[in-house]
Amino acid sequence: KSFVFQGFPDLFVTTSSQEIDIMLMVDEGYTGGHSGTFIDVKNVGDNTTMILDGVNYVIDSPQGIESAYLVTTTSPATPQFHLDYMVIHATDIKHVEIIPNQLFGLYPVFEMLNSEGGQLSFAIGGELTLGPIQLETSAVMMDLRVKEVGGYNILPTWLGIQKNGMDTEFGDDEKHYIMPEPGMSLISSIGATL
Repeated sequence: KSFVFQGFPDLFVTTSSQEIDIMLMVDEGYTGGHSGTFIDVKNVGDNTTMILDGVNYVIDSPQGIESAYLVTTTSPATPQFHLDYMVIHATDIKHVEIIPNQLFGLYPVFEMLNSEGGQLSFAIGGELTLGPIQLETSAVMMDLRVKEVGGYNILPTWLGIQKNGMDTEFGDDEKHYIMPEPGMSLISSIGATL
């Protein structure tokens, strides 16, 4: 299983103020490992939680968060995928669950569900090992949004491809699948040959 969010701390906020800011920084190597973590959250509402639930990262804020900026560096996410960096920047967020998955047990695909709020920026870079081949992942990303129909998430509502990270709107309870390069090239090549 992917442990891409290792090093992300659990954060619980109880406050009577709507203007509290939180910043947490863990330098690479500080905890005995190589991963580094940086979290900067602005105007955090009461009863806000940012927790690692198994391998999933869940942000929940009934009162809302004006801005949440999370960075992790140098993380061996899976035996096949080494994460050099991952950046998540969310604005006007109330809830999102970020679930790391692996396509064919190898390639990282991030699933975002139960999202409620404004916008999300997401960037990732790393190295993918396929046997003797080592591929660099670039910042070209695909965002596929789907809606639930009859209990199944099958209705595509948006497909976006962007360079240098991904900027997307959360939408109204839509599910997102985000995948970095070279998976896009691999899927495009397979699609072209079929």
